[in-house]
Amino acid sequence: MKVNRERYPHGCIRKVPRSHGFVWEFRFYQTVDGKRKLKVQTFDSVTYPTETAVRKAVEGQLGALNSGTLAGKVAATLGTVIDRYMREDFTTLRHSTQTTNTSLIDLHIRPKWEDVRLADITALGVKTWLDKLPFGAASKARTRNMVSKLLGLAMLREYIPVGRNPMELVRVKGSTKRQKAIVILTPTEFKALVEALPEPYNLEGKRLQTSNHCSERCV
Repeated sequence: MKVNRERYPHGCIRKVPRSHGFVWEFRFYQTVDGKRKLKVQTFDSVTYPTETAVRKAVEGQLGALNSGTLAGKVAATLGTVIDRYMREDFTTLRHSTQTTNTSLIDLHIRPKWEDVRLADITALGVKTWLDKLPFGAASKARTRNMVSKLLGLAMLREYIPVGRNPMELVRVKGSTKRQKAIVILTPTEFKALVEALPEPYNLEGKRLQTSNHCSERCV
């Protein structure tokens, strides 16, 4: 009986007939206690109707198996890093940060970069993409920072060599521009401002002024 098979670094996916349809098997070797052992995972065809669906399901695991190897560095995608980030780092974040990061990843980063190899992600490519996103500079800056974090994690987990994060070269125009000029008050202006404030907002300022006067008399 002929079996369709697609090979992976340190593993393969094959379609195995059953009495009522078929299942997918993901076979790979893993070193346990110094011994190389064959591992098999089964995926039902109802939940995973295509080889592509199975590939996506095992991508994160395969990336972890191959991290630090040449095969892993060549094959790992940003989706591999995203999946591991969601498993290992995401749950430690505050709820508000989880909400923001989930939105950035699911709505923008995954659709564009999930299947792109880490080795193919460049500063120019990300900048060109960011420039076309239909939202403001602050949101673009947060998206850029999220991509930077993911690439940093890719280095930490040894999917790619440690080096300069390419996102350091990406600048989002207007994201750090101050909307109003800073006004520095003179001591006289500050005193006038405090005196003009209604109670109780002026109490702290008055105490500060009293303390300064006492210090001057002590001197």
